[in-house]
Amino acid sequence: MILHLVYESGTSISLQLLASHLFYRALLTVPSLIRAWLLDCTDRQLSSSVVSYTSQYFSPVIIRTELAHVKSPETVAELTDENMTVKVAQAVNEVTASYLVDEHQLEITLKMPMDWPLHTIEIKDTKKVGVLEDRWRAWVFGVQQIIWSQVRDAKTWLQGTCSFTLFQNGRIVDGLSLFKKNVALHFEGQVECAICYS
Repeated sequence: MILHLVYESGTSISLQLLASHLFYRALLTVPSLIRAWLLDCTDRQLSSSVVSYTSQYFSPVIIRTELAHVKSPETVAELTDENMTVKVAQAVNEVTASYLVDEHQLEITLKMPMDWPLHTIEIKDTKKVGVLEDRWRAWVFGVQQIIWSQVRDAKTWLQGTCSFTLFQNGRIVDGLSLFKKNVALHFEGQVECAICYS
C-alpha cells in the first residue's frame, strides 16, 4: 500500500510536509546557506534539533544519492582509466580515489559525515608518494574548495550583497575530477625515478 500525501492548505500536517519538503530542497540546492545559518545559530537546542532531524530523515537519502552519482556509469567512465580508480564504501560513506604513478599510488579518501550536508566532507590524504608537501596540500585544498561551499560567501548573500557565482555547492565527482587533472598534469612527461618517490 502506497501512502500518497497531498498538500491541502489549512491542515497542520500539510504545513509540516511543505516545510519538510522546502528544507530538503534547500539542503540539495543551497547547503552552504543552511550551514551558514547553522553556524550562526546561537540557540544550541534548536541547532541540535536541526542536526538530529537532518541526520535522521534527510542525510541518508542525500548521501545515498551522492554515492550513487559517484558509482554511475557516466562518472566511472569520466574518472577511471589506466591510472585512476575510484572505490565507494557505502557502508561507511567513503569514496577513495587512487592514482597510479608507475608502481606507486597517490590516494585520497573523502568521508561524508552522518549529518551531511550540514557538516563538510572530511578529506584524508592516505598516500602521497612523489609529491612535495606544499603541492599535495594545494591539491587537497583545491578538492576541498570544490566540494565545500564558501560559508563566508553564503553569509554575504544572507546580508543582501549576493553574487550568485559564489554559490558553488560542488559534488564529490567535481573534486575528484580536479584531483585527477592536477595529478595527471604534474606527472605528465616525467620519467620514473625511484629516488624521487622515496
